Amino acid sequence: MDMDMDDDYDPVWDRFSATQKLLELNTIGAVSNALERFEDLLHECRSDDLRVRDIIPHILLRLGREQECYDFLKWWANINDKDHFNGRYDWKDKTLPFLNVRGADPFEPLNKLSLKALSLSQLVALTLLKVRLCLDIEAYPDDYEFSGPYEPHPVNDRPVGRLVRAKMRTLSDMDEALDIHEALGMQYFRLGQMVNDSNPYLWALLVKQKYPSLPIFHPPRSKEEADLVLWQCLRAWQETTGAIGAIDEDRSEFTPVTGGTCGQEETEVLPRRRGTGSVFPKRFEPPKPTSEPAVLFRSTFTADYDHITTRFIHQDDDRKVLVYTDGACINNGQQEPCAGWAVVFAGPESEEAGIQTVVSGRLENKGPFGDDSVATSNRAELRAAIAALRVCDWKKEDFDSIVIATDSSYVVEGATSWAKGWVRKGWKTRVGDDVKNKDLWDLLLGEVERWEQQGLSVELWKIPRENNTDADTAAKHAARYETAIAEFKDITAASPQTDTFNGELVSCEIVDGEVLPRMLVLCLEYEFLFDSCFQSLISEIKSKAKMERATTPEAALAILGQKSPPSIILVADGGITREKGVREAVFDRLREGARVVLAGCFSGWVSPSEFEAFFSGLGLPWQCGSYQSATVIFRSAYLGDDLLSQLAPSYSQKALFLQ
Repeated sequence: MDMDMDDDYDPVWDRFSATQKLLELNTIGAVSNALERFEDLLHECRSDDLRVRDIIPHILLRLGREQECYDFLKWWANINDKDHFNGRYDWKDKTLPFLNVRGADPFEPLNKLSLKALSLSQLVALTLLKVRLCLDIEAYPDDYEFSGPYEPHPVNDRPVGRLVRAKMRTLSDMDEALDIHEALGMQYFRLGQMVNDSNPYLWALLVKQKYPSLPIFHPPRSKEEADLVLWQCLRAWQETTGAIGAIDEDRSEFTPVTGGTCGQEETEVLPRRRGTGSVFPKRFEPPKPTSEPAVLFRSTFTADYDHITTRFIHQDDDRKVLVYTDGACINNGQQEPCAGWAVVFAGPESEEAGIQTVVSGRLENKGPFGDDSVATSNRAELRAAIAALRVCDWKKEDFDSIVIATDSSYVVEGATSWAKGWVRKGWKTRVGDDVKNKDLWDLLLGEVERWEQQGLSVELWKIPRENNTDADTAAKHAARYETAIAEFKDITAASPQTDTFNGELVSCEIVDGEVLPRMLVLCLEYEFLFDSCFQSLISEIKSKAKMERATTPEAALAILGQKSPPSIILVADGGITREKGVREAVFDRLREGARVVLAGCFSGWVSPSEFEAFFSGLGLPWQCGSYQSATVIFRSAYLGDDLLSQLAPSYSQKALFLQ
């Protein structure tokens, strides 16, 4: 009798599941057998729908096969970079080289790998490999005899891997070893930060060493994703003496726990260079005159270890990205003109997810090289094109061509045609007049040269105005509503619509004609106590900030989920420790650069266990100390001289102290 197979039966999945269970036996034989089976699955299906590539590196480390682990990771990191298949590796073509890296240098700099091509699990494996190399070198005594006749043997009981043993045999003294150790330490620290940025739960869960069950769903940056990676890697870490201890000691440093700049370290992150006239942008030629940018460059999700967002990527070339730019000027050519510019660099899906899609700004009174200027629509259009080239690190995102889509004939014709003649004539027009807006043309051509040297070509596409409505709206809004700016200032994708207060970029709002930073006050449980006990503080805050309150978790999440939420958060009671959703949203804002202040009734309404669990979620091993009166002395090493000059050198208080 014939029997029909179950439609849901998948022999490959059954083999994969059985091999996963084999790992749980946790013997050398079982682990070795599992490795062979996983490798068979990977070679049968190179595209690796089951993500076997995330499991194999950890098994190789468990078996002491560190060289093979690094070769494996380097192949996956670089197979689609510009020096190999440039994003076009055909996973179905089994005649192409596969996992053919052999003898790569595990001590080499991280820039030898395209790290963002690695998954979170692979980054964790690479981190462990670097930790092992560091710890192995540390195992050698300072007085180790390099010229001795025998293979080096550390004096302690820690087993040293073959990679470091072989490396030490090539060195002549301990100074060389210490230099290598220092370089490895910096690599480990960078990887630790990258992992933490990619998933803030992972290191804290690793330190707890609780073996998780396999999650069914594991979205990016979730605890479930951390559980999946932990299932894959925990035993490799546990079997590496000292590795988890190193993470436990350093993990608080992986998290940016101080307030800052909304994801941007400085407002000025790039030098400004004048173009030499050696490189000019090209005119983008669409396949048809009627081609629309929204069809040719569709909004596509992209991801790296820092974030998930969208970019407008060419339908036939995933290394070509498009941005929309526009400029606008109110009272153009009249008295008191004011202009704005905008760059749209991500699709609506990003906006729906609360991720920035546009940067915009008021046209500055001075140009990039200090020249005084009068606002015009032409200057605003040029300024937008410059911003498009400075808004993101396009090469870091693996693009090799950027198309600036604008409805400005002035920008397109000027950059691709007129500028060539201007340069030849010493920046004079055909009739001998000085070229207008030379400072912006200089910087635009300088940006084109800068990117050309890094392997990114720049093209300009003149598009109809009706295809550029988002950038047009944002530019007009910036011209009409944003605060006048004297000096040229970069606004990047890491700094969504901000202003500067005391050197710090913060989310702001115009109140009675004055730009004020926005502050969210969380009073989830004891608003009446906060009002009655801290009235003077409230009055002081209202004089310097736009204060918004949230007294329910729903209200807090609504404000924190805004596209540009407040960048200062005052936690006024202990409710945040008992509201997981709000707590995680605040932690996310903190990691993005917000300043979070715990004050008011917080310490008085939180138990020691809640207190410790709260800070543990940030990777901070802080515990409740004593509640006592004491004199607090400020230290410039922590506060900085500018802030310290505005405060009394010390003050007395009765408070809960940390330990």
